[in-house]
Amino acid sequence: MKKSFLYILFLLLAQTELFCQKKQDNFTEIIGQEEGDLNKDKIDDKIVVSAGHIAEIRPFRLQIFFVTI
Repeated sequence: MKKSFLYILFLLLAQTELFCQKKQDNFTEIIGQEEGDLNKDKIDDKIVVSAGHIAEIRPFRLQIFFVTI
């Protein structure tokens, strides 16, 4: 009974691993980076603009990093 339960559990876990999606980051080309005080709090923030290289239309991704204390 215990052995069959472990066998079924193993099969279920192996099955779910097949359906997991791998994270693909298509935005690998960095177009620009800037650092400065964006929100006037006297703490430098960072902006990164990156472009996708796979798609024909080249989508852009804008990332804004605010530093919190």
